[in-house]
Amino acid sequence: MEMVNKNTELSGITYYWAQHSFGNLARNKCRMNKDDVALALNHVDQRNKVTNIYIEKDWSIVDESL
Repeated sequence: MEMVNKNTELSGITYYWAQHSFGNLARNKCRMNKDDVALALNHVDQRNKVTNIYIEKDWSIVDESL
């Protein structure tokens, strides 16, 4: 992450922040399946408990499926 901070002239970007941002955007904006998000984040938990930490709740995905 140090290289990202240096190359973009941003500060404060951490690995956790990058994972959280990716997980949240992948699920809520790109509508990726939660299992695929978990796989991309290298999470091995079958119930997605860890992945759920990274993703903000967006009920519009559920609403659209009804």
